[in-house]
Amino acid sequence: MSPLTPQKHMSVKSGNVEVVDVQKKLKKQTDEERRLAEMMIPKKKKRLYQKIMHARKRKAKEVKVQWLVPNFLKKNVNSRKRPKVH
Repeated sequence: MSPLTPQKHMSVKSGNVEVVDVQKKLKKQTDEERRLAEMMIPKKKKRLYQKIMHARKRKAKEVKVQWLVPNFLKKNVNSRKRPKVH
């Protein structure tokens, strides 16, 4: 069909109300702003920033693991000491 001839069997359907999750939208926006701010960090200081963020993630992961590990296993995990050499 050429663009000038009308198309057949076209119809209009009723739409649905779009549900907007405000919290999700706000989080997405702040994450994007944070990523853009990270891109603006000078190259000299970017390595230091990456080290700080890596340490922060590692600590958060350790805390999460401590909550998951039962109490009787915590003692064994935390008490990894070297054997005494005589």
